Amino acid sequence: MSSKPRTSLRTSRASRASRLRRKTLTTTPYKPPNQIKGIFAGSGLLLNISCMAEQLVKLSGKAKEDCIVLYLGTASYDIELKTKNQTSWYEKNCKQLIVLDVVANAPKTSYMRECIVDKADIIIVSGGNTSFAIRRWRKMGIDKLLREACFEKGVVMAGGSAGAICWFDGGHSDSLDPDSFKEAKLAGVGAKDFEDGEDDVEDDDEDDDEDAEEDEEDADWGYMRVDGLGFIPGLCCPHHDRIQSNGVLRAYDMDEMILRHPTEIGICIDHNAAFQINGNEYKVLYPKVTTDEEDIETIDPVFLVGSVSPDGTFDPNRTGIPGCWIKHIIDGNVVDRMLCPDIGEVSSILVIPESIRQSTRNLKIARSENPDTGPMRMSYMATNNTIANSTTFSPKSKRNTLSKLKEAMNLTDVQRSTSLSPTTTPGRTSLLEQIFDDDNEDDNEDEE
Repeated sequence: MSSKPRTSLRTSRASRASRLRRKTLTTTPYKPPNQIKGIFAGSGLLLNISCMAEQLVKLSGKAKEDCIVLYLGTASYDIELKTKNQTSWYEKNCKQLIVLDVVANAPKTSYMRECIVDKADIIIVSGGNTSFAIRRWRKMGIDKLLREACFEKGVVMAGGSAGAICWFDGGHSDSLDPDSFKEAKLAGVGAKDFEDGEDDVEDDDEDDDEDAEEDEEDADWGYMRVDGLGFIPGLCCPHHDRIQSNGVLRAYDMDEMILRHPTEIGICIDHNAAFQINGNEYKVLYPKVTTDEEDIETIDPVFLVGSVSPDGTFDPNRTGIPGCWIKHIIDGNVVDRMLCPDIGEVSSILVIPESIRQSTRNLKIARSENPDTGPMRMSYMATNNTIANSTTFSPKSKRNTLSKLKEAMNLTDVQRSTSLSPTTTPGRTSLLEQIFDDDNEDDNEDEE
């Protein structure tokens, strides 16, 4: 399948991208630091294909035999089969694959730091339930370790589906789909066998999502804007060209979400495409069948389809090739969909929003319906310092919170440095959740 016509088309659209940005956006263009690197895929399985995995390792600057890969399967609840499906290539070809399970475990901070900051060259995040993963990481302090690794040490960010969304300010998510909840996943139930929640249908059963259109009754749930780590500005939409069990094409629903969040730029990634960032340079990646190498990889045809038609327009029937689309608001109430050029500068398409409107109501629902009940290791001193140094607490609030925390944990001054497991002491979990759930709510709740 030749990509020549598409490349030519995208090159001609590069100037249009810059022109539209200057005309319609008043926010600051985003130019990533040179050490920021990542590959963000529409599907969690895509990065386990040899041609895509090779590109990811290349981005790390290391030979694969010297490369250490860390895998975080939090979004898919550390399910072993999911881990295998997304990491088998790296386990076979790289120096070391570290699997850091934190859903039912509470590793010591020193061990997590060793894995994330000290050892990893690449961090791959699974697909799954984005909302759950972000909440769990924040409770464990993993979000801070990830920031240190990526911004200070240049560790490569990677993942598909939820594993793509998590690195951005936010994303178009199916975290309200009951089939993606922890209890349903661990029990092995659900209307569809989703790859990892975020949720894509298994790639080895490609027709499942198409069948959703033919179901007499579609599942009753809606997409939501979910918060990410905020390492890269933008609203990420994986599986942009796919339909899920609710019978709604994500591309169309993403248009509605952009209207509700007009300050954000949509980075819409087809199921079989990926968006690569290397400093201020970006590339659109997707599997290709080539004959210019002696060893030709056999690629399943399901990985070769996407929404880009031969003339560069959007094809909702997925009879084209994979691609990425950029969406933003023009004239106040019109969503502009632009085919992303194959290569370019990040600063030509992404911007730092002046403000972000949160989906407070849906975030509350996600937290309530799919709670994090896992253990957490945390010293009282670390908790004390976190609150004392926080800018979100007023002085009075800090004093009251620290007093209540000490009372709830029933600690003496000597015991402050002892590691705690809130699941074994009544009353601790709810209080810690109040403090660390990042519940800075916007008064203007989003009616998604």
